[in-house]
Amino acid sequence: MEADLDADVEPALSGTIMGNYEIKELLGRGGMGSVYRGQHIELRQSVAIKVLRKKYSGHEEALRRFFNEAKATTLIEHPGIVKTLDFGRTAEGLAFITMELLRGQTLADRIVGQTFSERRALSIIRQIASALAATHAIGIIHRDLKPENVFLCPDPDMPDGERIKLLDFGIAKLTNPDETPSAKTQTGAVMGTPAYMSPEQCRAIKLDHRADLYSLGCILFELLSGRLVFSGEGAGDLIVAHISEPPPSLIKIVDGTTPAVADLTARLLAKAPEERPPSCVALMEAIDRVVAAGVRNEATVPPPAPEQVRPPSDSDIVLAPAVAGKTTARVRKPKRHIGKFVLLAGASAVGLAGFMMCRNSREATAPAKPPLPAVTSVDAAAPKDAPLTPAMTPTVPTTLTLHVTTTPANATVYVDNIRVGTTPMHWIRPPDKNKRALKVAVQLAGYREVNFDVPPTAVGDLHHVLTLVPKR
Repeated sequence: MEADLDADVEPALSGTIMGNYEIKELLGRGGMGSVYRGQHIELRQSVAIKVLRKKYSGHEEALRRFFNEAKATTLIEHPGIVKTLDFGRTAEGLAFITMELLRGQTLADRIVGQTFSERRALSIIRQIASALAATHAIGIIHRDLKPENVFLCPDPDMPDGERIKLLDFGIAKLTNPDETPSAKTQTGAVMGTPAYMSPEQCRAIKLDHRADLYSLGCILFELLSGRLVFSGEGAGDLIVAHISEPPPSLIKIVDGTTPAVADLTARLLAKAPEERPPSCVALMEAIDRVVAAGVRNEATVPPPAPEQVRPPSDSDIVLAPAVAGKTTARVRKPKRHIGKFVLLAGASAVGLAGFMMCRNSREATAPAKPPLPAVTSVDAAAPKDAPLTPAMTPTVPTTLTLHVTTTPANATVYVDNIRVGTTPMHWIRPPDKNKRALKVAVQLAGYREVNFDVPPTAVGDLHHVLTLVPKR
């Protein structure tokens, strides 16, 4: 992997003049470019200079995203946003952005192998929310919030001795795109990092600032539990989970979790945007109330997390040495190159929803298959004719949980003419000695009703992902 990274690096840029700054040394290298320490020619001020790789300089989409970051951050006035000082292209065609030089480490580096106390985790989330409030106030949605894009800078004036800085506005979206046309993104495209994307972002449908609040919930969950909200073998698994699976409960994972903290995390992770806090200001006020009522000041050790696929990040770049005073930074080897991706919705999100609809429709309407014989395992050291013990028989689910997700959301679900909730919905079938089939109806004003049956023998998790059709 290291050889791949070094095969296409730019020639040594030390001494190169970019704008009013001279490049001094390499600080870090990422999938799409490198970051150098630079110095103002006259003022001697140290800065970070982000340079796009030469092979991307003629790529329109790469250039658009690169300069979109500079244009977005210059619009935001907040100490929690990394400052952009200049950007442009050299005579040789290299694209660059000059930013303030940050010293500290990313939140992703900080959380490796540890969890945070509730007080500290909420303090970090509150700082991020404060920066996002300023971002949202001028119509910018970050869309790629994750620990790698949160930088922790030493600051003795802050209560915890650190100030956060939000990084990487490369895929930020302006809700008023007329202000800067370069911030537009391709219609119907899924963009972001799968482990932290909101359900509406996963569906590639219209979203607003509350998508960032969902990502904050993912980060808060990880700070407190030491694990991701959802895990899977690939991006598709994570997208389906964010759309249709209920998030795990913090109380069940972390012993001693304050109920108010668990409730706030669950609200941030609500599938429907309207069920989340309405704004970052409202979130900050909610955090203040929760902290004032009392939260845990010590981190707890949750049970070991299941094997999880960490979110790849091929375009993240270290902006400064991890420890102040060092002159070089360790270059991290890139992970799989799908961290920040673009998928055409027509070929992915819609296709995925269609697959889920067809599969679940077959599950709901097909006649029940006879149960398979129990699968058992035999100890290799035991005689071949030795009887199997009950412990060798795997657990078979006996209850049914019906998951219904619709686009648009907030459809009403009826089971046997009884209202059981609104989508996205998770309903557990009560014990039924008669084992009868269930009649399910999904209704939303202005859309055609959807009906399906649940076989009496259905057990486990049954998912229905439905795209409602408007009435004519």
